[in-house]
Amino acid sequence: MSHVHPNCDTLGRQISDTVIPMAIGRAGVNGSILRIDTAYNSQGLAYLLTSYADTAGTQIVNQVENIYNPGDAAHMRPLAAEACPGAPGDFGILP
Repeated sequence: MSHVHPNCDTLGRQISDTVIPMAIGRAGVNGSILRIDTAYNSQGLAYLLTSYADTAGTQIVNQVENIYNPGDAAHMRPLAAEACPGAPGDFGILP
């Protein structure tokens, strides 16, 4: 999308998604959340999602922590990371 700027880690996972300032007010961007960061645990699963009111990542609006049961790891697989070129996949639940 043209209104966001994804930043990726060396594994191709999106770690930060920032709104381009000129996009505020367009295409569903209202300006209340300007950045979302994702942190991954040692198994590579997204465990912490933080929303910010600014693009610098200093004004936290919301933070969600995912807690996985130890037995769940066997059922997880990488998720598609479409925003990051060369990403290996996505982190989701296997059927």
